[in-house]
Amino acid sequence: MRIWKNLAGEVRNHVTLNNVRIFLLAVMGTFTEPGLPKGEQNLTKVDDNEFGVFNDFGDLFLDPSDIPRIQKSYHLMYTFRMQFENLQQQSRKKEKSMSREF
Repeated sequence: MRIWKNLAGEVRNHVTLNNVRIFLLAVMGTFTEPGLPKGEQNLTKVDDNEFGVFNDFGDLFLDPSDIPRIQKSYHLMYTFRMQFENLQQQSRKKEKSMSREF
């Protein structure tokens, strides 16, 4: 729900895949720009949005200074997701080795 709000989903009633990609890369510690010239955009801050600004088309623009704040805010989510992925991978390996034995 917080990601939906931070990506202005409540205001725009949708979230673009590119904005999700940019935001999740920021959670992982990677700064990515949308590929649009930032200087030529009409950028506005959306109400209740903690990070970044949006252009008229809804594209998210983050500043490099937003990345550590996003990481801190979503650290637990990222950690739990990585632990879950690790457990899933171990489970698949175990199932694969069990199926080879039979």
